[in-house]
This record gives sequence, C-alpha cells and structure tokens, in this order.
Amino acid sequence: MTSPLYPDELPTWRDDAACLGADPDLFFPPPGWYGAEEAKAICQGCPVRAECLDYAVTTAQKYGIWGGTNERERREIRKQRGLIVRTEPACGTLAGYRRHQNRNEPTCTECKAAMARYQARRKRQQNPERRAATA
Repeated sequence: MTSPLYPDELPTWRDDAACLGADPDLFFPPPGWYGAEEAKAICQGCPVRAECLDYAVTTAQKYGIWGGTNERERREIRKQRGLIVRTEPACGTLAGYRRHQNRNEPTCTECKAAMARYQARRKRQQNPERRAATA
C-alpha cells in the first residue's frame, strides 16, 4: 500500500495527521502574526502529534506550527535535548577578536591580525582610488 500523500512512498505518520486536508496557511502564519491558536488546537487532538514534534525538532524546522509548537517553543526543546550546541569563535577570526573584546580579555596575536586584515579590507573598499592603485 502506498501513501495517499506521497504515492511513491510507504505510509508515514503524516498520513494519520489531524491536519491532513487542513489549510496549510493556518500552520504557516505570516511573520509577526501571533494567532496560531487554531493550528495548535488542531494539533491538540492529533494522534501523531509526538511524531510530528519529534520530526520538527530533529530536522530543525524553523517555520510553522509542528506538533502543536511554534519556532520559539521548538528551539527551547532543542536546547533541552542538547541539539543546540554553541561553539566558541575560533581565534584568528573577526568573531574571535570580538569574543576577546566582549569578555574584556587580552586579544591574542591571531585575532589582532584578523582585525588588521578586516580594517585594511574596509579601507580599500571605502577608497576606490587606492583600490585602483593597488590593482
């Protein structure tokens, strides 16, 4: 038996979703629109809500209502599950330089060099005559 949604695939949890056949615009409200209550209400009684939420969290769905949650709520779940890991900016990069500055730490040689490269590049971009002379 094939899936009614995806004829080339086997049935999936999506085939049993309460939102099947609902207006997709309910689940993908425009930016800044806070009224997703109707979509969340459909999700409350869905037999595959857990599977939908797990899919959205593990695949980092950034938009829409999935498993009764919005983007912000899923981001919190991802943090709780340890799926969001913040890495430190590497030394020798502009981000590394800014990290030192933000923490009031002494700036390492590699980060100072990265900032010097950045400033030289900006200077060349702002002064077209100088750029032509070096080319």
